[in-house]
Amino acid sequence: MARFMIRLLLLISLVCLAGTNVCAESPIELIDTKSKLGGWTFDNGKEFPGAVGRLELVKSDPPTLNLHGDFSNGGMYVQAAKRLPELPIETVSFEIKVPSGVGKVTTRLIDGTGQCHQLNIRLNDKGGWQTYTFPVARYFTSLEKGAPLDIVTNYEKWSGANDGRWHQPGKLFVILAGREALSEGTTGAWQYNNGNEFKGAEGGLTSIAGTTAERSGLRLKADFSNGGRYVGMRNRLDESDVKQTTAIRMQVRSETVNEFSLRLVDASGQTHQRHGFKVNADGEWHLVSIEPEKVAGGEHWGGANDGKWHGGVKLIELMLNTRSSDSPMQLDLADLRMEAIVEGQLSQEAWQEDFDE
Repeated sequence: MARFMIRLLLLISLVCLAGTNVCAESPIELIDTKSKLGGWTFDNGKEFPGAVGRLELVKSDPPTLNLHGDFSNGGMYVQAAKRLPELPIETVSFEIKVPSGVGKVTTRLIDGTGQCHQLNIRLNDKGGWQTYTFPVARYFTSLEKGAPLDIVTNYEKWSGANDGRWHQPGKLFVILAGREALSEGTTGAWQYNNGNEFKGAEGGLTSIAGTTAERSGLRLKADFSNGGRYVGMRNRLDESDVKQTTAIRMQVRSETVNEFSLRLVDASGQTHQRHGFKVNADGEWHLVSIEPEKVAGGEHWGGANDGKWHGGVKLIELMLNTRSSDSPMQLDLADLRMEAIVEGQLSQEAWQEDFDE
């Protein structure tokens, strides 16, 4: 199943109003623990049928909202919405926790004319709690001047004045999350990829016992009975001191999978993809060794885009596809490690993954 959850903590600051004590220095909390769902409403994007989910109020200190979604049966997004006080807005501040690998969050602000401003806010894709302050008036001033702030990666507008300008007061604030926020099966630093550009695949990523009782592993499942072409498990690495990755070694086990595919992203941002890494489907653990320089030279895109390997591994993704086996199938992995040259020295274990959460 394709599920995710994001957590939110939100505040709003207001422009100082003549004759009042309401100023930008007095933020208004947007989560009211005395109201149902903190005063927010949930919607599953009914114009794209299939999505299900819920909004959950957590009465912690400070209070937070958990937005859950499931796109197993279709749909495009779910959302949480809050009606704003009838006052001019200066900034909207929020803390957000999203799965690793998610690089944006989509927001909608409805202004006084009913115009909907949709903004994709740039996030750090490392995951975890992040704090953002969106300067409403400043952003729209920069947009009008043709030099929008780079905190927004994409802007759209419709309805109301439909002029791309902000008209006080704010009416509604919305947080949306779609398929890019998928995280079911996210285990530690590893993420599950359902290959949603090709509809129909089902699968997941779960923790299992590894090669010994002290070590854990991961199980990647796939079923293409209803369509789809691949599923994968990926890990973004931050090995800034690695000059060259020389080998990747792992233990694999399966009773159903005969081969898997691999994507590696090098230091230039170039993606290298190879198919046909063989698996002995006897239900026993087997060592698989991969040399990135030998993965290069096949399918490639992005970055240097020259088919050559550059530096260290920045992302690794193992994939099961329709050639891996008859559906359904599963592949177990454990003891994944990388050998690399670090600052001119050969390191036998520049990186090791025991899959512990």
